Amino acid sequence: MINSDHQQAIELMLASGDHNQLLLFCQQVLAVHPEVTDYYPYLGLAYLLLGQQATAQEIWLFWLLQSESSQDLIVLLKKEIIRNLDCWQFAQAKLIYLQWLELEEIEGDEEIENYALTVINSCLQEVQEAINRREYTLAEDFYLRILSWREQLAYIWHDLGYLYYIINRLTESFNCLARAINLEENQALYHYTMAMVLEKQSRLDLALSAYQKAIDLKDNFIDAYNKLGNLFYKLGQLESAEKFYQQGINKQADFYPFYINLGNVYLVKQAWTEAKNAYKTVQQLAGDRGEISQNLSLWEILQADQKRANRLF
Repeated sequence: MINSDHQQAIELMLASGDHNQLLLFCQQVLAVHPEVTDYYPYLGLAYLLLGQQATAQEIWLFWLLQSESSQDLIVLLKKEIIRNLDCWQFAQAKLIYLQWLELEEIEGDEEIENYALTVINSCLQEVQEAINRREYTLAEDFYLRILSWREQLAYIWHDLGYLYYIINRLTESFNCLARAINLEENQALYHYTMAMVLEKQSRLDLALSAYQKAIDLKDNFIDAYNKLGNLFYKLGQLESAEKFYQQGINKQADFYPFYINLGNVYLVKQAWTEAKNAYKTVQQLAGDRGEISQNLSLWEILQADQKRANRLF
């Protein structure tokens, strides 16, 4: 039986993550009192958390052969799973969880899995706050911690990929988004974000395809229509740009950026009336915006230049 002072010391070492000290403590006690076998589960746990899984299993097996039941070890490991989840130490929680599943001889535990998802949601709130504060390294760390618990969370791969996009780590962004798409290929948002990364990498043909894939999966994806139109405009393919702006307007007629961009297309095409009508629509939808005043001024200058040129020729 472990006395109360020793139990308290063990709890403090586990809470502080001082696993080397826990290992040394258990070894010293067992060297003096080998008959107090209740220290063996903690000794094995210390080895496990220090990355020596085989040694941990040997110690637990030795202890189990002397014990009437494995229940004490099962209870200890479950308690440590929960404690590590609560501390957002997802990698350590997963390590202990896998050992616990072996002892229980089961493939998974719904109670723990659901509890982990609750903790993950709490962690994601902190991630968002970190991003809002532009503490991107902290946000990255939390995402990676979550993935150490479950690599199959496609939305975490996507969000990490988007974080990397924000901070211009494009190769890592691409790799994360590829993982997300591989896990859930029918998520329009994943293809849309991938398209933005590809566009930033100047892989424009692939970006066009990715934006189109996002629209194919979600035909009212307004931002995808706008981005696709913008990319065609950048490539000088005005007819295609106009086509996707118009398709977007058909889906959501009050999204004023469509009209700004459509007006710009008409300006280049010298379709003066259509350009002016598009800019006027923006004013109706969004009020007087500086960029529209500038565009209308440019429209007046270009139209006047065109009229002068027509008179000369």
